[in-house]
Amino acid sequence: MAVRRKPATTSAAQKDEETNQASTPEVQPAVAETSAEEHTEMIPETETIEQKTPSTDNVTLIAQVEAKPKKKKKTKKMDKDKEKKAKAKAAEKEKAKKEKEKEKEKAREKEKAKKKKEKAKEKAKKEKAKKKEKAKSKKKKK
Repeated sequence: MAVRRKPATTSAAQKDEETNQASTPEVQPAVAETSAEEHTEMIPETETIEQKTPSTDNVTLIAQVEAKPKKKKKTKKMDKDKEKKAKAKAAEKEKAKKEKEKEKEKAREKEKAKKKKEKAKEKAKKEKAKKKEKAKSKKKKK
């Protein structure tokens, strides 16, 4: 049987190591050895290691997200330009609307004038026919 002997002098690093080991509490084996049936939510160590390592899919997704162009921040000048354009467009629409209304009104006026002329022609024809009738009746009487 061989007897081991401790060296007479220990280095400072070994002393620090020994004190660190003494200060850390040991894990109780009863807590560490829980059955999988009791805790169904526990994940085996192999799965946790797999989850910690990044997959290539995640890397490509991150790269795609970063590659998207960033939206420009709105500035007061851009807002003013948009307002001017919107006002100009609204004014143009209003102007076009008024022009269409005027055209419709002119068409109505023309239609009324046409009907008036037709009535006047009809009236003139009737008057002429009456005069002819009177003239014929006078001739017959003579």
